[in-house]
Amino acid sequence: MLGIVVIGRNEGTRLQACLNSLVASGNPIVYVDSGSTDGSVDFARSLKIEVVELDKSIGFSAGRARHAGFEQLTSRFPEIEFAFFVDGDCEVVQDWPTLGAQFLREHPQVAAVAGRRRERFPRQSWFNLECDWEWDRPVGETLAIGGDGIYRVFAYRTLGGFDASVTAGEEPEFCSRLRQQGWTIWRVSDEMTIHNADLTSWRQWWKRQFRTGYGGFDVERRFHLQLFDRILRGAAFWSVIYPAAFVAASLVIAVLFGTTAAILTLSLAFVGWCIQVLLIARRECRPGWLLPDTLKIACLMMLAKLPIAIGAGLASLNHWRGIGNRIVEYK
Repeated sequence: MLGIVVIGRNEGTRLQACLNSLVASGNPIVYVDSGSTDGSVDFARSLKIEVVELDKSIGFSAGRARHAGFEQLTSRFPEIEFAFFVDGDCEVVQDWPTLGAQFLREHPQVAAVAGRRRERFPRQSWFNLECDWEWDRPVGETLAIGGDGIYRVFAYRTLGGFDASVTAGEEPEFCSRLRQQGWTIWRVSDEMTIHNADLTSWRQWWKRQFRTGYGGFDVERRFHLQLFDRILRGAAFWSVIYPAAFVAASLVIAVLFGTTAAILTLSLAFVGWCIQVLLIARRECRPGWLLPDTLKIACLMMLAKLPIAIGAGLASLNHWRGIGNRIVEYK
């Protein structure tokens, strides 16, 4: 038997689409709300879905919401074998719960499985296109599966489930623990969910990248997963070390050779940045993706270095000052 946990906070019409895509499946559903003020709770209850409202006096996190939903689901339905966790901004493809559960039954060493997540409006903005690119991951055994996925209840309980203290990156952290205990994590080719990022502004995109650095630093500092190390090192190099080195070099050259030579030195920094964009586009080229789209993704990946570095820097400062991490929202 499969049960479903949906988490959300002020997802509005996105949550309505999510729950409507699930109610016809006949599987038990628990919706966990993290302090919404948009009527999400009332809508879920209008569909006869059980709702867990998290205590607002305690900091919200996706890990906390997922685990609270799992506990409520399995306490009401102890016979459940598999728990499908869904973000509230995703519609579920009709056949996926059945297909995912069947895959776990046929592969007893697999602790969690996910299918293909797609973006609903990838052409709405560069930012949505980047999300669709992020969801387009290789099929097969993997390190982590993202926010949507079906977990084996036995494996979940054995390792204690999601860590509520992780504000971002709770899923790769949990998958890492599963793999350390000999379980495997898989992604299959079946369509699973349709995500609606609704990212239409630079401010939203910036906060999303900031969250990556903020949560990634916290996860690596505490759990040493080596999943975010490359991202954090790249962000530090391109947003701090690289520009600082060229500024310092240009100042020295200005003294020795004059202003024109210094300007040319700084121009070389921009050329190097553009070359790196082209190298990323070449590395990340995938079947079915057009070159202009890949170049857009590469540009955003380079621009993201700065907010990621700032997020990691703030998380480091908070740790040094003894301040706990907080949830970062971008919608």
